[in-house]
This record gives sequence, C-alpha cells and structure tokens, in this order.
Amino acid sequence: MRYGYEVRVITKTTPKYEEAVARVAAEHGIAIIPVPYKYAKYLTFKQRAARRFRQVFNPRYWDGAAYEYFDPEIQAALARELSDHRPDLVWFDYTYLWPLYPQIRRAGIPIITRSINFEPTHFLQEEGRSPWHLLKFLPKLASEWRAIRGSNLLLAITPSEEGIYRRLCGRTPVITLPLRGLPKCLKKDRPTADRRPLNVFFMGSSYSVPHNLGAAEFLVREVIPEVLKRAPGEFRFVIFGAKLPPDIADHLPEQTEYGGLIDPEVGLADMDIAIIPSLFGAGMQQKIFEPLCRGIPTVASARGLAGYPFDPGIHLLTAGTREEFAAAVLRLRDRDLRARLSLASRERAQELFSPAVIDGIIRQALTDCL
Repeated sequence: MRYGYEVRVITKTTPKYEEAVARVAAEHGIAIIPVPYKYAKYLTFKQRAARRFRQVFNPRYWDGAAYEYFDPEIQAALARELSDHRPDLVWFDYTYLWPLYPQIRRAGIPIITRSINFEPTHFLQEEGRSPWHLLKFLPKLASEWRAIRGSNLLLAITPSEEGIYRRLCGRTPVITLPLRGLPKCLKKDRPTADRRPLNVFFMGSSYSVPHNLGAAEFLVREVIPEVLKRAPGEFRFVIFGAKLPPDIADHLPEQTEYGGLIDPEVGLADMDIAIIPSLFGAGMQQKIFEPLCRGIPTVASARGLAGYPFDPGIHLLTAGTREEFAAAVLRLRDRDLRARLSLASRERAQELFSPAVIDGIIRQALTDCL
C-alpha cells in the first residue's frame, strides 16, 4: 500500500455489503476477511434472551457497541490472522473494538486505535440525558478507558478530544489525526461571485442523525425566517443531505429549497456562503470543515471547530443564537469580506489538512509503534 506495508483487513459487514467488500478488496489488492454482524433483529427470541442475560450479569458486556466484538466468529478470525500472518501492528478504527485487544496484547503486537469520536459524550449529546442514558454513559466511558489503556498510541479526531483522552489515561501517547477525507476537499482557488441573491447552504450527511436534524430545524424555523425578514430577496437557501423529514421538507420558508444528496464538486460549485450551526454532537463534523477547505465563506458555531485553529473574523464567522447567525449572514453581503474569508480559510485548511500533513501524521504514528 502507499505507506509501504502489506495490509489485511477484518471487517464486520452485512449481506447487503458483501459485493462492495469484494470490490474494494479487488480494487486495492488487499485481503478483506468479512464477518457478519450478529444484530439482535436477526436472532431468535431464545438467542436474544440469552444475550441479554449475559449482558446483565457481566459489566464488560454493558456497552452494546463493544459487545458485538466478543462475538466468537470475529474472535476466531482474528486468532487465525495472528497465527497465520503474524502482523507487525494492528490498527483499529473505533474505540469500542477493545474486546479484540487481549489476543493482540498476548501476542506482543503493538496497537494503534483511531477514535472517530469520544463515544460517551457523543452518546449523551445524540440520545439525550435521560436517567437511562446516564446509566449507559458509564459503560461507554469504561470502553474508552479500556481502549486507550490497551493501545500503544491513540489517534484522536480533534484537538479537543485529544485533551479528553490525555486526561483519561496520561500514560498512552495521544495525537490528533483529522478526517482523512479532507485533503480531497482542498481548493487552491475559488472565485467570489458578485450576484443577488447569494446562494447559502447547509449540508448534513443524513437527517436521521440527531445533530444534523437539530441544526436543520434551527435554520428552517428560526434563522432563515429572520434573514428573510431583515433582507428580503438578498439570499437563496438550499438544504443538502439525505432523509430530511417531510414535516420540514414540505414546510420550508420562502426562497428555500431541499436539494437532497449531492456530489459536492457539482452541488457546491455555485454556493456563496455556508451556514453550519453545530448545536450538539461530538467528533469532527465534516459539514463545518469541508466548506472551509473549499474556501466557501462560512458561518458556524464556535463549538463545532473542536479546538482546530480557525479564528473568528479571519477564517470564518461564528455565531450562536438566531440573531447572531442572521447578522453574520447579512455581513457576508460584503463581497470583499467573503473574498478575504475564502482565501484565509483555504490557506489555514492547507496548513492543517493537506495530503502531506495527513500522511506525515500517519507515517509518524506507524514509525513510533513499529
């Protein structure tokens, strides 16, 4: 592979994706060992009852995401790989795969864990802080502790979450590795159009994700009406992403449309402004960083920057309330301001997310652990 190592992959999958797994293996010339998920909906009543019984009486099983990886089939697949191929290093995406770590530790093989988000915080913010969810928070916190304790190196996804992991377990090295897809979004140039109305967009991957839905509701019901009231005819709004609920899609404000899923290279080409509230949610939200990489002038929630050094007023505008978001959008009628933000955000994104930077972080991680 491009880092000079032979790669073998064990992955959980479903029948729906078996052909895709085989295609990826062929395209990249790597061995992929698929293991089916053991979802409860595929189990008999007796099997579900036995599973619940085991979970209730063994605290190690209380994190449902981690429980999947006590599955004997994937444990056996890992054992065969360790015996037959003896890897020099094992890389895990997701911290809740820690039930597989003991085999690797016994074999004396180093482990790198890539965190996609700090799962306990993500869980509470996405699902809410009910008493039941607060109880489920504790097993997820324990999973994060087990993952970092069992790793030789942990790769956090944001500087903010790097700090959380360092406080959780100071003895394991932790560094930040940004989203690996961002280098493809970087643009060297972006024209700043002088037109009316200006095209403003919000983009969530899917509105089945609570933090995307919450942001869309906030925009559609509060921010966009406020902007249209203050500056009628000056802006056109587009909501991109999958599965926008009909109660929102069918009742959009004037000068607002639902664009569905898009190819960003095409769909964002004529966009003048990105407006990206981040009301809750953990990890690194691509919907904020992709416009910055592309040089699209952006209004976003400060919390969504997650410790990355993008400065308000220089690289983007930040806002929190309905009035602040509306005021920031109105400021971006100034073409010169949009041009300055576009250039500054592209330059900063290049410093943080270029292929050379991402590759450098990964190469250094591999070197440190081998």
